[in-house]
Amino acid sequence: MSVHKFNRFCYRPQFLADAEHSPEFQNAFSKLLEEDAKGKIITLACFCGYEPMCHRSILKELYEQARKENI
Repeated sequence: MSVHKFNRFCYRPQFLADAEHSPEFQNAFSKLLEEDAKGKIITLACFCGYEPMCHRSILKELYEQARKENI
């Protein structure tokens, strides 16, 4: 299985399920959106060397989707 397929079929769904059921994640994500609404600059960074296998790319998608829904 290629890395892209692994991310799409294994890692990504598990990350999303964990995030959905994590009060800590929900709280932190809400704070991120609150800071964005205040006009603060949001920067997502990590040390993963391969973005398709990185939680940051998934978080970025969630963030961009939430921003569109709140506009």
